[in-house]
Amino acid sequence: MNKIPLKISYIFLIVIFSCTNTQTKENIILSDSELEKRISDFKELFNLRVSEDEKTFSQEQLIKIENQYQIANKNFNSVEANKALISLINNEEFKGSNRIGCALLYLGQISENDKKEKYLLEAKRNYTNSWYGDGVNVDAYATYHLYKYYKYIGKEEDAKKCKTEILDKYSSYIDHNHKYLKDILKTGN
Repeated sequence: MNKIPLKISYIFLIVIFSCTNTQTKENIILSDSELEKRISDFKELFNLRVSEDEKTFSQEQLIKIENQYQIANKNFNSVEANKALISLINNEEFKGSNRIGCALLYLGQISENDKKEKYLLEAKRNYTNSWYGDGVNVDAYATYHLYKYYKYIGKEEDAKKCKTEILDKYSSYIDHNHKYLKDILKTGN
């Protein structure tokens, strides 16, 4: 039996898992050609980031990272997801990989209180160049989730800073439903 080279296996895992993300995909808006171009550009940045990881980590490491990450991606809000993500971000061998940024963002989304803020801020500080395969940037989306969190807990000044950052720096960035972050802010979601 022929073995599939590890590099091809890793890229295959990334592509398949990026296309089967369990987060909601309804209401994807692709009617605007500018948005389609932007999404294409963001996906290219994801591909470049994956290429960087391929230079830094062995194929075996990349497969381990992706497999661990996908445990969480299959059942986003589960106890197993939380454990898998925490295990992944605490593994020193994998620090700096693209998926660690994604894992921190996921943890920020599913955690509460100070942990939510801690994970989102770490994603922003240390993983500004991390991307999801669907074109979502970790820094931009972490900023959006911090905005929502700060609004929820009444930290209006911090929320205002996040909103300003989104409008100034990330207005043409997208969420997992391929909606511009600036438009999501306008609707109050």
